[in-house]
Order: sequence, then structure tokens, then C-alpha cells
Amino acid sequence: MQAMTPGRWLPQLALVILIALNGCSDSSDGKLVAEPRHSQLRPALGLPSVEQRAWGQDARPRMITFDDLEIDLAPGGTFDASMLTDRIRELDGRRIQIRGFMYPSFQQAGIREFVMVKNTECRFGPGEPPHHVMLVILRDGETGSFTVRPLALEGRFSLAPYKGPDGSVWSLYRLDDASLR
Repeated sequence: MQAMTPGRWLPQLALVILIALNGCSDSSDGKLVAEPRHSQLRPALGLPSVEQRAWGQDARPRMITFDDLEIDLAPGGTFDASMLTDRIRELDGRRIQIRGFMYPSFQQAGIREFVMVKNTECRFGPGEPPHHVMLVILRDGETGSFTVRPLALEGRFSLAPYKGPDGSVWSLYRLDDASLR
């Protein structure tokens, strides 16, 4: 058996420490986002409550990219609902298809919830652009495994500002009832 050298395990250890310091998990049960937290933020930001949204009749998913979700917000800036474009507001509550990357976590398989980022340089946490991050909840019965490859997802998009432990908005968007394509 070959001994593990620091060059082989040190980068993995550094990644685990980085993820732990970012605080990606919001609760002890491993859930990334607590429903009441994002539901309470919507009215405070001038967004309709989840119950008040008009879902529309068109069930076909809209194909979008993270570029469609861009807002004028500098890293570390303060988010305000007035920054949202009409295009982003129009997508709220609709089914979309989008590509992105799974943000690393401790779980490697059987993943039901995860953070998706625009590209591999994006991070999840304080000081990072929250419009480059989306919380993903897979549909009932579906799970995924961690991958460094890009993912194609389809699900119900919502404006769901998520405040991290530091009080700043870490993510603006959420994809519910999602499936891997």
C-alpha cells in the first residue's frame, strides 16, 4: 500500500476547510435553506409572497442562463429589490432550464439539495455576488452525486433571497422541484 503524501490530500483538506468556513449549511439537519426564512424576506423586499405569485398557464420551461439573471450589484454590495430586472421578475414562478456548477459540499452522493453557481470561480458566502448563486431542491425521489462537470437542470424558478449568518444576502434565486437533465 502506498503512503498518502501531503501533495495528494492537502488540496482536498483545504477544500473541506474552505467549505466549512463558508457556512453553506443553514441548519443541523443539512438543509440549505429554511422555507420560512426565504418566505419572510420576499415581502420585505417588495416581492409578492409565494402564495400571491401568478404562476401563468404556460408550463413549457424557459431556457435561460445566469447571464439572464444579472443585476447591477458589486461583490459585497447591498441587495435591493429595485435592482431586479423586469426579465427576472417575469421568470419568478415559471419553469426554467439552466446550466451551472454544483458547489462542493461534504456529501458526495444522495444529494437532494445543493448550491449551484454560475461558474467554477463563483463562491457561496459573504462578499460574493448573490446573483451568481442558486439554491436547488431536487424533486421528490430524485437525488444526485457531486460532479465538477456542468449540470443542466429544469425546475420552478423563484426569487428567494437567502440571508447568510452575517445578515447579508448570499443567494437571490431558488430552483424547486428540479430535475437533472
